[in-house]
Amino acid sequence: MAITEKKARSGKKALAYKPYALPFRLSADYARFHHLRPLLSRPKLQALCLYVTYRCNFRCTMCGIWKQKEAGPELTPADFERILSDPLFAGLEFININGGEPNLRPDLPEITAMLAGKFPRLRAVSLNTNGQPTDRTVANAGAMARTCRDNKIAFSISVSLHGTGKTYEDMVGVKGAFPKVVRTLERLQDLKKTVPFFLGVNCVIAKANATHLQEFHEWCGSRDLPVNYTLGEVRDRFYNREMRTSIQIKGAERERVVAFLRDRAAEKSPRNQHALRYQGLADMLERNALRNLSCHYALCGAIVGSRGQLYYCKQSEPIGDCRTGSAAEAYFGTANQQYRKRELWAGICPHCPPNTFNRFELGHDLFRYLRFLAKRNKASSPSST
Repeated sequence: MAITEKKARSGKKALAYKPYALPFRLSADYARFHHLRPLLSRPKLQALCLYVTYRCNFRCTMCGIWKQKEAGPELTPADFERILSDPLFAGLEFININGGEPNLRPDLPEITAMLAGKFPRLRAVSLNTNGQPTDRTVANAGAMARTCRDNKIAFSISVSLHGTGKTYEDMVGVKGAFPKVVRTLERLQDLKKTVPFFLGVNCVIAKANATHLQEFHEWCGSRDLPVNYTLGEVRDRFYNREMRTSIQIKGAERERVVAFLRDRAAEKSPRNQHALRYQGLADMLERNALRNLSCHYALCGAIVGSRGQLYYCKQSEPIGDCRTGSAAEAYFGTANQQYRKRELWAGICPHCPPNTFNRFELGHDLFRYLRFLAKRNKASSPSST
């Protein structure tokens, strides 16, 4: 949703929503990414993933991020505010709060309030969570949603859910977790009736749930829960190298996942903005195709870890410590930029499956997306059959 700035009572610039401006916003993003940003030596970031903790109360079979051990305590809200005062972050429009399990921190509402007050251009805040513990998740969600509403910032929550019943519990390594997470989702849906925010589910596709995806998709559909499907990945930062066999999908299971993703790509729903991404994921799985969609990290994003480490993306090695040095100098440093171009862009990015298709990526790939829609609509029209 595109927005424009207006003065708030406090004197701080707030943001007013203008839904009809979305086409203009996407057109502006396209022009910015293709024509303006290549001319800038130090373009400001627009998107940030903020890992507020690496602690987690689940022991998933595809993620060992909770094993991370970095020196020093987690950053406090004041620490985050000081770090994010670096010029690199001055133009942030989107912030994703992630973990670990963010709700293990008691101060998420305080962090959200700091972000809302600090960045006048901020348009959206999202929270990734496993939904546990329920009471704290719902309480935090309510406080964060109200802060965002009062500051005219879109707020969304993505609850990790990879299946139903035993399938899900086997994947997260916690018996009895499924009914608890369902309860969280039900309470969040009730909360939406009093304060606005978007609620969806994120499903990581791995070996354990590869044959249950259609059943899960129908389960979510019957409960009005939009689902974002991503592929499980082996990454050093996820500490899951030894989990490779429980993540990778092979043989008949891979064929079923490819068919499922192609069904999602063909699904004509206004809530299915990821259709083009699903087609790309199916191509990568089926014929080892290279990635053909942009990435907001490469375009305009970065990651700050819970102890101040700066990363270009989720595949990146740490490129600096924001606690002790300038984030901008680290991000634009000559050696780091060479590492980014030679190792990330040239070596890793072409094989990295896209997990998002957000506003920045859509703006960059706008005409590719429009061509995809036109081709899909033509293929499914009566005259083409």
